[in-house]
Amino acid sequence: DLDELILALGVPKGAHKLMVRKCFKSLVQEQSPPPPLPQAAPPPANTARPRVLITAAAQPAHSPQHLSSVEEEARLVQAAFGADALLLLDASFESVDAALEGCEVWFFAGHGDAKLCGERVPAFMFGGAMESVSINTLAEMARRHVERGSLKLIVFTGCRTLQLGLAMRRIGLVECVSCWETAFSDEAGPAFGGAYARAIAHGRTPQEAQDD
Repeated sequence: DLDELILALGVPKGAHKLMVRKCFKSLVQEQSPPPPLPQAAPPPANTARPRVLITAAAQPAHSPQHLSSVEEEARLVQAAFGADALLLLDASFESVDAALEGCEVWFFAGHGDAKLCGERVPAFMFGGAMESVSINTLAEMARRHVERGSLKLIVFTGCRTLQLGLAMRRIGLVECVSCWETAFSDEAGPAFGGAYARAIAHGRTPQEAQDD
């Protein structure tokens, strides 16, 4: 079970609360659950950085790995946050790292189970081709942004991203990571992702957004 999985990864038992609805999971710090995103007035024009980064990697249309609904899902998430959100389509890992600077939330839409040295990892894009990096590299990247005081919530709507989510908590130290334990239907992405983003944008906690 998940407690055994967490212990096997070296995470102290009781250090996380696992919230489950169907196969979607949010891993959070039990002692200090992430507060709703602040509803502060926006800074003056041309000076504000987005609080939310949305990345979508649909893969090329001619590819058998193409996800036809990913861009629609990402644009619905962007619409939920409005001017607070930056959308990157088919971005590389390096460009995602750069764009996360100062962001509190990262929504990832795309393949979550690309194969790399026996791991299931998210798929990025570089030079028109699929790009993947190790779970450890992704978690270390997240940790840098956490330690700079910004990144607090990551939402993966890709298939089979539970191991990645656990690493983001254990290594990346992200307060809350929402991920998918099993396969996730591409067609369901826009409805689920859009609804989840709207709930978060309106100040709901990840658990409340998940339960809606």
